[in-house]
Amino acid sequence: LSIDIKLIGTTPLSRVVIVKDNEEVSITTPGTKEVQFTWTDPKPVAGKTCYYYVRGEQDNGELVWASPMWITLQ
Repeated sequence: LSIDIKLIGTTPLSRVVIVKDNEEVSITTPGTKEVQFTWTDPKPVAGKTCYYYVRGEQDNGELVWASPMWITLQ
């Protein structure tokens, strides 16, 4: 299970957090206004529906959110 992520802030992104089922599972600290990468879930569970979302935290305190995704791995 892999998710392609691209965020563009109005100021540099101090943190990009991937949340799975209400738990922070990955944190990066890019320090740039734009970030793009692919994240692969290291612990996918077949048959279980999990939700994921991405939160970007700008250095000015503002946030950018990606809509949540509900994914069932077959």
